[in-house]
Amino acid sequence: MKHTSGLGGSRFSVPGGKRRDAGTPGGLRIRTRLALLYGTLFLAGGTVLLFVQYLAVNRILGDKGQVITSAPLSGASGYPGSDPASPLPSAAPTTYQPPAQTAVATVQAQVQARFVDFKGLVLDSLVGQSLITLGVLALVAAGLGWWTAGRSLARLHTVTSAARRISERNLHDRLALVGPDDEIKELGDTFDAMLGRLERAFAANRRFAANASHELRTPLALQRTSLEIPLAEGRVPDDLRPSIERSLRATDRSERLVGSLLMLAKGQQGPESYAEADLADLARAAVHTYRADAASAGIIVTTDLERAPTAGDPVLLEQVAANLV
Repeated sequence: MKHTSGLGGSRFSVPGGKRRDAGTPGGLRIRTRLALLYGTLFLAGGTVLLFVQYLAVNRILGDKGQVITSAPLSGASGYPGSDPASPLPSAAPTTYQPPAQTAVATVQAQVQARFVDFKGLVLDSLVGQSLITLGVLALVAAGLGWWTAGRSLARLHTVTSAARRISERNLHDRLALVGPDDEIKELGDTFDAMLGRLERAFAANRRFAANASHELRTPLALQRTSLEIPLAEGRVPDDLRPSIERSLRATDRSERLVGSLLMLAKGQQGPESYAEADLADLARAAVHTYRADAASAGIIVTTDLERAPTAGDPVLLEQVAANLV
């Protein structure tokens, strides 16, 4: 049989190690994002308010300026009696004096020009001072957002720290968060409930492993003893000795397989249980083990194996190769 595998280019991570995607950029923390959000929202709202205020002041000054610049100037009309200090016209006929239209136009132009300058000065001062105030208040809003977010996320750090230190040996620990009944407390209570379910599941798993260890290993030990004693006493015919030895090797593999399965069931397999191996070598050993059985059944087994490196539990990998053969 020909076995090809792409395992040579694969990577196997060891349980317990940290896995991190190299192409994923690190983002801003939630506290920083909230502070920036508060500052940005305050700055946007202040900018809109400043724009509306600018339009309102510009309109108010425009209306008032039109009233101011169009008001009649005292004594500038040129008509008799227009000046309160001048005496009332007598009944005697007098010579008509034309109004000083040129002087009135000149004065009104000067007043209007000065008012336009005043209006521009007021609006420029309003915009400049408002922008400075808005910038300072935006920084204050960002600082308050940072402080508020820090207080709100403090209990979330408690949940994160607990999740990092929890293992099978301390599933009885609980967060028991205190404080307002908000989303973070709900998260802590949910985490405590999950720990309770995990604790019960691990306890049931340990009970199963203990029972299975006794129920599976005892028959295998009796089988090994019943095979080893006749061999040791020389009471096995020569033609049966190879079969008895194969049975002993099979029993030994079964005992090691049961041990590995129980270790896996207990969830205690760690980095020490992993080793580098070659699937081609494992398949070659499995074929050698069962070649005699295949020959007795009239089956001819040929192999065309290529190197296929991998990593894992040696016993379980041997069982995989044996199952394939």
